[in-house]
Amino acid sequence: MKYIKKYLFLVLIAGFSLSNAVAQPLAGIPKIVITNFSANEKDGKLIIDWATDGSVQTNYWQVQSSMDGVEFSTIALVLGPDPQQKGDRYKYMERSKTGTEPKKYFRLRHVDVNGNEQISEIIKPAK
Repeated sequence: MKYIKKYLFLVLIAGFSLSNAVAQPLAGIPKIVITNFSANEKDGKLIIDWATDGSVQTNYWQVQSSMDGVEFSTIALVLGPDPQQKGDRYKYMERSKTGTEPKKYFRLRHVDVNGNEQISEIIKPAK
């Protein structure tokens, strides 16, 4: 099972890196409404939380980071809501070396069940 997950992750990352198109919602395509989006560093962890109003079905989310706020790369895929929270709430968490790493920018790329993509606002983590 570990190998299948690693293989799937590598295939998806390779596919995303080959695509240079910037996704924007098209006219007539339902736009996802992100009701809460935050990034916080605490106790050596970076926690990115977000929620939606649940009106658009999600296929997956790409969590993306950038050093300059312009060029972003995908650091993780989130395939479903956080089972520990109610509603359409999501979470990504990683270890963080507080004070030693340069500050990064983060954004989300939503992909709905029809393959339509939408990019969120850009944020920086709060302490």
